[in-house]
Amino acid sequence: MTSKHKPDKTLFFLILFLIFCGLLILASASLVKSQMKAGENYYYLKHQFIFGTLIGLGLFFSATKFKYSFWKKISFPIFVLSLLILILLFLPRYGMESKGATRWLGFGNLSFQPSEFAKLGVIIYLSAWLSKRKKQINSLPKTIFPFLMINAFLAVLFLLQPDMGGLMIVLGCSYLLLFLAGAKKRYLAVIAILGIILFLFFTFFSSYRLPRLKSFLSPGEDPLASGYQIRQALIGIGSGGILGKGYGQSFQKTGYLPEVIGDSIFVVLIEEMGLVAGVILVFSYLALFFRGMRIAKRAPDDFGFLLAIGISSLIIYQAFINIAAISGLSPLTGMTLPLVSYGGSSYLVTLLSLGILFNISCYTKTRS
Repeated sequence: MTSKHKPDKTLFFLILFLIFCGLLILASASLVKSQMKAGENYYYLKHQFIFGTLIGLGLFFSATKFKYSFWKKISFPIFVLSLLILILLFLPRYGMESKGATRWLGFGNLSFQPSEFAKLGVIIYLSAWLSKRKKQINSLPKTIFPFLMINAFLAVLFLLQPDMGGLMIVLGCSYLLLFLAGAKKRYLAVIAILGIILFLFFTFFSSYRLPRLKSFLSPGEDPLASGYQIRQALIGIGSGGILGKGYGQSFQKTGYLPEVIGDSIFVVLIEEMGLVAGVILVFSYLALFFRGMRIAKRAPDDFGFLLAIGISSLIIYQAFINIAAISGLSPLTGMTLPLVSYGGSSYLVTLLSLGILFNISCYTKTRS
């Protein structure tokens, strides 16, 4: 029996806390960059607050008003739209190239990153698609092969950008959903092996991924080129110590740390507020993830279950890939930190997806 009750307030307060943390550290991390860009201290903070936080919270509250089953009804159109906007990237009129990658669509003065929307679109579609195939989940022609074809097509669109980090997130979430939907271990093992082989192939035959891997294995080997960002990141993290230098006192943000308001913002947090603040942020992401797991466990149906796990996994994967990469625990990917890094596309999609998760928390049913 499905019942509606009060939504998960703990999840809501965790979201607000992460938003607050993001704006707080962005205010400091963006000072120098804001001065260079616009001659004022808080250009990026204002932009993030207006076009990220305010609009994002609007999307969040809008999503809470639609019962989560609504997304199942439109899952296929969302998936098709996700593919179409990814394909638009490769049309000269729309795709915008930056630093050797074509990841942005431009329409006049507006631009956004379609891969962020595609991540959520894929999760919604696969959650709906797999939930309808409970009795056919281990059928090779009806489920396993189509699943592989869907992911292969997505892999092509992400690699052409190129966006290996985004692809890792999409494939990781897809694989988890297939596992939770009940696929047999032997199929999962074969898919995992294929994924590892393809990952190694595209890493070793890439002009920029192999140097990143080498710089991860030997950060000091090329400190002025491929190893520069991670070397500067480790300097910042090491100089922060337990309690940090003090808010606003980061030295690395003054021009030494690349992507200081993007994928490197965690370094500024540690340098200024110390390891303690970093641990608090990590545990905040973990707490959000476990609230998502609790919501999934209590979801009324398979679609709600898979969708809640997919959204929760999307956020935690991205957070920990970012933190691991910038801390020297994995190769750099250029992945932003959800609700903390500067960037409208990721910020808006994250809050939209959390609004969907929040709505799922309103409905419960004892699952067999």
